[in-house]
Amino acid sequence: MQARIPTDRLADLPAGERGLTSAEVAVRRARYGANDIVEAAPPVFWMLARDTLRRHPGATVVADVLSTQVLFDEVAKAGGRPLIWISGHSLIKAKMAEEGALLGGEMSGHIFMGDDYYGFDDGIFVAGRIVQILTQQDQPLSALMATVPTLYATPEYRPHCPDGEKERVIAAVRDALARDYDLNTVDGVRVTFERGWGLLRASNTEPVLSLRFEGETEADALAYKAIVQRALVAAYPEVEAF
Repeated sequence: MQARIPTDRLADLPAGERGLTSAEVAVRRARYGANDIVEAAPPVFWMLARDTLRRHPGATVVADVLSTQVLFDEVAKAGGRPLIWISGHSLIKAKMAEEGALLGGEMSGHIFMGDDYYGFDDGIFVAGRIVQILTQQDQPLSALMATVPTLYATPEYRPHCPDGEKERVIAAVRDALARDYDLNTVDGVRVTFERGWGLLRASNTEPVLSLRFEGETEADALAYKAIVQRALVAAYPEVEAF
């Protein structure tokens, strides 16, 4: 079993790294680097969506609010119906059943297949479907990935917030941002900016908030983080730095 970071060192870590093992912190830092930004390359979910829509034009594809905008845009371009929904394993599955969706997923990596399958997440089945898709292509995976836009995203930040405060804090941030931006409030507040988006929501499982930001450039993502961060600090001055 890998050891967690010692309690007396937690204050020295960013909010997103607390509770991780030393190895997990190392992987996170290697991936995101000094600026906390990584290319938001569309996951295998995007390949599955394109394949599903080729065989089922107009099908609904459900993904959680933490997911990259690339996915929703590509589903729409392929003639599908992209649906942003509440983050959570059981919630995505339930929405798929309600909508008759053939594919669903979360940023965390859960992928739910309803096309010739049972609508639950099965990594082995998904891997097999990806291999099947690739055998039908006349170009490598790298070339397929190069056909979609590159956006830049932060990791998911998870600063502490008592459960009893979450609703009030999110409502205050929502009200502050609604004056200037379009909002999706299906799960917290997903803010649409000119060149990206930002998210503030309540964790379903812990006394923390969940935030993520994405933009066409690294500077865009960090700028959108700063906008939401200012609104959050105004609503909840006790929030820890992230």
